[in-house]
Amino acid sequence: MSNETQNETSVNSEDNRLVAERRAKLAAIREERNAFPNTFRRDAYAAILKQFGELEKLS
Repeated sequence: MSNETQNETSVNSEDNRLVAERRAKLAAIREERNAFPNTFRRDAYAAILKQFGELEKLS
């Protein structure tokens, strides 16, 4: 096996190890709570809605 092929294999195994670690961490977080909570609440509206909000859609 050439050095280049060995380097590629080493990089691929490192990538696989990192992905496995991240998936394990995500699974642990999901056991405790929502991993990606959405706490966004709309409290402001664009000024254009005040100006054109009553118009009907053309399509």
